[in-house]
Amino acid sequence: MFCFVSMFLLIFSIPIFSQDTVGPEYKIEWKYKAKPPDHISNHVLVTVNNIIFAMGGRNYKENDHNKYSYMYDTVKDKWYVRRDTPYSHSNHAAVTIDGKIYTVGGNSNSEKLEGYDPDSDTWVLLAPIPSPRQHINYSAAAVGKKIYVFGGIERKGDQFLGVINKNEVYDIESGLWEEKAPMPVQRQCIVAVEFRDKIYLIGGMGEDYMDKNDVFMYDPIADEYLKKSSIPIKRMPIGAAVVGDKIYFVTGVRPEQSVSMVFVYDPENDKWSKASDVPESFRWAETTSCGGKLYIIGKQVCLEGTIIGK
Repeated sequence: MFCFVSMFLLIFSIPIFSQDTVGPEYKIEWKYKAKPPDHISNHVLVTVNNIIFAMGGRNYKENDHNKYSYMYDTVKDKWYVRRDTPYSHSNHAAVTIDGKIYTVGGNSNSEKLEGYDPDSDTWVLLAPIPSPRQHINYSAAAVGKKIYVFGGIERKGDQFLGVINKNEVYDIESGLWEEKAPMPVQRQCIVAVEFRDKIYLIGGMGEDYMDKNDVFMYDPIADEYLKKSSIPIKRMPIGAAVVGDKIYFVTGVRPEQSVSMVFVYDPENDKWSKASDVPESFRWAETTSCGGKLYIIGKQVCLEGTIIGK
């Protein structure tokens, strides 16, 4: 991915939707930080104890899925190399539970579930997912001691079974998988975000490979889905993260599009708002939050976003 070497501060606040449609705009102050040590894409990005981890993905210099793991210290603004993942992955998903990281599925080794301990820098192999699947970027979330994996393209050996609506759950205490109620729709690359013990499922792509904008709230206890307000635009995602009591959803770009956008969801009021655009166009990247700030990492770019209000 392309990199801007100079360090500067940039604020974008271009309202493109009416206030009646998306509510008041949130302003984000974007800052370029230390670039990642490699050209990364289609990776996973998670935060543990105020440290960000980027794992796997696709290295377009080598034109292959990779095993690389990197750690980013937001305070020191410095990257570190960590132990490689046991298997190569891209377009996979990751969650954190009790300070550990779990990665699952993806476009290579689609059945694998792996656990990582940041303190010891070690990996373990866990029970494989019953329905191996690709294109589950952003599509897993954790509630309590369980990992929920939604949708994707199911794969059996070299055979692709199509875009699915499956919801499979792994219990880290029992080490067992079980299938829960399927999503109301088939989706790949749907964004799964945990917020107050509920999981919000946002956007993604359908069986027709077209971008979608519908939103569902999944209740793990009731094992039920509730339709929520749709995103104001249909755009491919590059992830979402919670800051405060809001969910920040970030879009990628198609060849005909020029800017990555941010939309803010208020779960309490079921309302979407437009936020400042991203000063970079990302095709594939990842989003996380750390220390009350947004981070978007992809290509050889690391962006830090500070929410400065409406």
